[in-house]
Amino acid sequence: MVLKKLICAQFFSRGYNMASEGKETQTPRDEDGHGTHTASTADGSQVANASLLGYASGTTRGMGPHAQVAAYKVCWKTSCFGSDILAGMEQAILDGVDVLSLSLGGGSVPYYRDTIAIGAFAAMEKGIPVSCSAETVVLLNLHLKMWPHGS
Repeated sequence: MVLKKLICAQFFSRGYNMASEGKETQTPRDEDGHGTHTASTADGSQVANASLLGYASGTTRGMGPHAQVAAYKVCWKTSCFGSDILAGMEQAILDGVDVLSLSLGGGSVPYYRDTIAIGAFAAMEKGIPVSCSAETVVLLNLHLKMWPHGS
């Protein structure tokens, strides 16, 4: 069965290229499996009789098994650059995604300098919910409390 889940795959590497002379292959392809894993958590199809080494056997699926994925690669083997993260988030917003799911994070900085918070605020202004990984969500939740919510 062919599923047409991946509807867009782009990469953003200007910041990375400036700092590292672009030593990695410039492609949206997932080199280490992290992006594929997080995408399947979001939209994985139902699979019967799944288990981990024989444990927790049952049916598994992602949060939105009928969803489609637009993948925006913004991180590279050695690092993630704020300019690339914002460029990817901006493109996702321009492409009209329904939800932004980010699985990346970094150190704590003031919210007005936090790349992920800035991109998340821009998405929220357009009515796009943002879901972040645990490392990021602690920072983002603190920032969102200060962001005015519509009634």
